[in-house]
Amino acid sequence: MCDSGYWRTSDRFYSYDSETFTKRELRPSERRLNWKGEIIKAPWTTERLQNEFDALQFIVANTTIPVPRVKRFSQVWGAYQLEMERVNGKPLDLIQEDKAEAFQNAKIFVDTTVLPQLRALKSPSSVP
Repeated sequence: MCDSGYWRTSDRFYSYDSETFTKRELRPSERRLNWKGEIIKAPWTTERLQNEFDALQFIVANTTIPVPRVKRFSQVWGAYQLEMERVNGKPLDLIQEDKAEAFQNAKIFVDTTVLPQLRALKSPSSVP
């Protein structure tokens, strides 16, 4: 397994090393230009990263659902980034042996641990 790497999409840059996974907005200099020569920016890029940060913090504070620990949410060279601990594991789609058992175990965990805790969460502004 490679200890570090990166990839990019139309609105994000992702990188990882042995301990950290980071996602960030593209910097203006990394963005594509439209036919007028203007920088193309996907809508709500910063807000989506902020929401992910807030959601992870909320889950940690209000459940026992395991999620990556946030190391920092910051702005670096004009782009917001969310840096988290890297959680090592094998993606389910790469499992060759006992694939059905792995999927079943993941489903059981989601059904018995994750979903009940998420369903129990209430908004502070919700009306009984």
